[in-house]
Amino acid sequence: MGITLSSQSISFLISCVVGIGLGVLYDIFRISRIAVHTPTAVILFEDVLYFFICAIITFLYMLTVIEGQVRFFILIGELIGASVYYFTVGRLVMALSQAIIGVIKKLIWGILRIVFTPLIKFMMLISTAFKINSKKIHQKVQKYGSRTKFRLKRQRILLYNFIKAGSHKNKGTGNSGSEGKFRGKKKD
Repeated sequence: MGITLSSQSISFLISCVVGIGLGVLYDIFRISRIAVHTPTAVILFEDVLYFFICAIITFLYMLTVIEGQVRFFILIGELIGASVYYFTVGRLVMALSQAIIGVIKKLIWGILRIVFTPLIKFMMLISTAFKINSKKIHQKVQKYGSRTKFRLKRQRILLYNFIKAGSHKNKGTGNSGSEGKFRGKKKD
């Protein structure tokens, strides 16, 4: 049984409708790219996925409607349908989508600003108080540390590095009683 001219015309018109559907499918990908910043690698993956879906839909259409015969006019019909959608309704859909997504983004940023501004101010207040207290603590630690170093320099007998035989003699420590103790315990 052959394909008549009327069945080819109907198949062509149906393929135009399938092309419009494929255009709508691509607009879904485009709208998602407007809504969320998409890296280039993800865009490439989405495009490959889109063409894979288009190939499957075209194959299934050809398989069911024209019994699996490959007809060039089917591909032309899909291309015409997608082009008509893209340059007419598609432009309107994209403009409307951009406007709606812009309003939604502004609304979300406004809500986030209202919620997080007091939190940010509170954190800045805490960090300022912490800076003031940390400066005071740092100054006290430095003052105590400098006194400790001075004390150790005056009493060098307490340092491990200076407990060698004869290294602490005549150094002006004034601690002659403890010199005998260390000399007696240390064996060279």
